[in-house]
Amino acid sequence: MNILRFYHGYFLDSIFNPWLGLVLGLPPFWAILIISAFITLLVTVVYKYTTNQREMKVIKTDLKTYQKQMKETKDTKKLMEIQKKALDLNMKYMMSSFKSTLYTFIPIIIIFAWLNMHIAYYPLYPNSHSK
Repeated sequence: MNILRFYHGYFLDSIFNPWLGLVLGLPPFWAILIISAFITLLVTVVYKYTTNQREMKVIKTDLKTYQKQMKETKDTKKLMEIQKKALDLNMKYMMSSFKSTLYTFIPIIIIFAWLNMHIAYYPLYPNSHSK
């Protein structure tokens, strides 16, 4: 019986209904807007505290410098050298931000599963019904 409850979503309801269930009483547009804002806030906060912001800013600045150099250069050999440096720096940037992606990916997928149980079959337009 407990496995059946977990399978049918009662488990997710017990987690999300106490703090997101109030939003379900609103029209679907507003419910999705509020939940999207919440997810955006969650991802932003996690990203801020799981990455070194100073290092990320330096990497972004360096990437912009490399992009400017690539636009200005006409020499193919020099362009390839600059592209290699930019690619290495871009990989470093991606690896730095990957940790926050790992922390937020699973909770977001779980929230989407909960949303699917409650909002997936609402009509797209008011007073429209599927035939």
